[in-house]
Amino acid sequence: MEIRRATIEDADAVRAIYCHPEMAEMFFDDGIKPEQMDFSQLVNIPVAYFIIASEDGKDIGLFFFYPMNTITFELHTAFLPGHRGAKVRQASMLAREYMFANTPCRKVITQIPADNRRAYVMARLCGMEQEGINRRSWLKNGKVVDQYTMGFCREVA
Repeated sequence: MEIRRATIEDADAVRAIYCHPEMAEMFFDDGIKPEQMDFSQLVNIPVAYFIIASEDGKDIGLFFFYPMNTITFELHTAFLPGHRGAKVRQASMLAREYMFANTPCRKVITQIPADNRRAYVMARLCGMEQEGINRRSWLKNGKVVDQYTMGFCREVA
């Protein structure tokens, strides 16, 4: 068996797999017609990492946007202790602006364990709204907890 990262040269192979009748039914949401998709574009969508540096040039955190479908990206955030609060809010606004201006992103979601109050408050301060609860979906230290689904959308005129 061989494993490799897909490149633009693999677009036809990716199309063949996703457009197989048994696969297409499972993988695509309403509004997507796989036979009309340009798989070379999908293969080229980079997972978006943003490294945040402090004023003195030290890396203090990151945002990771993972495409869930054509327009929805899942956000994962990590900031070192001592570099949270206003710095995260400012950085999140820059990352949000970039994603909406430079990618097909219209929606960003994140999952926050219900026992992580600080992350929940930070998400709210960054403009996210609670959209639901993903029940019993996080296992940490042997404890299963719910996760809040938080999100924000690009405003469309």
